[in-house]
Amino acid sequence: MNSRSLFRWVSICTVSLGLTHCVSPADDPLPAVLSEAIELTEKGRSAFDAGDFKAAELRYASALDIHRSIDNHAGIIRNLQNLAVVQKADGRKSAALESLDALDRYLRLIDQSNPTGTPDPETQEIIGEASWLRARMSLEDGNKEQAQRVLDAAFQEPGQAQNPRLKNLQSRLSLSQGDPSGARSAAAIAWASSRGSKADAERADAARYQGRATEMLGQFETALDWYQKALALDQKLARSGLVVDDLLGLARTSFLLQKPEQANAYAHRAQNSARAAKDTAREKQAQSWMASALKAPPPAP
Repeated sequence: MNSRSLFRWVSICTVSLGLTHCVSPADDPLPAVLSEAIELTEKGRSAFDAGDFKAAELRYASALDIHRSIDNHAGIIRNLQNLAVVQKADGRKSAALESLDALDRYLRLIDQSNPTGTPDPETQEIIGEASWLRARMSLEDGNKEQAQRVLDAAFQEPGQAQNPRLKNLQSRLSLSQGDPSGARSAAAIAWASSRGSKADAERADAARYQGRATEMLGQFETALDWYQKALALDQKLARSGLVVDDLLGLARTSFLLQKPEQANAYAHRAQNSARAAKDTAREKQAQSWMASALKAPPPAP
């Protein structure tokens, strides 16, 4: 899946939530047809942000048609990825996989027609996002073997060996497979390679996964420290569900460190946060943990 030299014009692109969008530099005006395509992509992103997935899909598909009509590589791969993200958000996994398959086929065509060089940074980023989405869907479907195959292949792609989002997903997969050492190793790479003002979400996930991994390894003081790091970042990002997960991690590790009052405080904070967010599943999780753990004596040293 090593696409090469995808830009046909100069553009400034960013990736967020798996979606990509671009603007043209002011000193390099685009042809009208490309301006129309970029405007459609921006309207697609606005519709996605508003939760109107059908409108978003329609606009991304229209932009894709324009880019295909002039064989503009960057626009084609960008909008195929956007379609996959929207279709996944709309609960249509089969359609999302079809879009990802179309992206893979197109990248192979690019490889075959120009097999030299390495992908440009934007293409590398989109390849990483596409691999992450495919692996996550496999994991959500319970197909851990397929998720691992996708990740293994992705890590072989240029620029992906230390991709923090992929490494965090590897850590999550390793945890689900009962491999805390592997999970800790992958999350440590994600933590170290997540840099810049937009990296807080990946750093929070990496901290939480290291917390869970070290908790499973019996390194409770270390786990407590990682959960505290994760909590600070998730609070900053206002990610309520993950704040609850962090607080429950702090409750568990505090209890295992024979600090029942601290554990009780963290657990009640988790319950209150989940209740305020109307997150019934996490509220029940907090209540269940308090009922089972806090009624029992702390573990023997």
